[in-house]
Amino acid sequence: ANCDFPWIVRLGYRCLLYDNEIGGEGNHPTGEAIDVAFSNSHQLFMIVRESIQQGIRRIGISFKDGFVHLDMLKNRPDGVIWGY
Repeated sequence: ANCDFPWIVRLGYRCLLYDNEIGGEGNHPTGEAIDVAFSNSHQLFMIVRESIQQGIRRIGISFKDGFVHLDMLKNRPDGVIWGY
């Protein structure tokens, strides 16, 4: 399936120093995580659906800030969706 809108990357890589300063868990400094913006429930659904179809097994959703966190960390539980 294809999305009918472009994916806007809010955050890809960030350095470990900054990640530590903001209390991150090291997902983005490894290059194994990305945050994608959404502006409505249709976009959220499409991002989550497409991600699962492409094999993404870890998805975090921030309704407050309007982004979906996608990662493929090997040392964390997979097959999970969580909210911020």
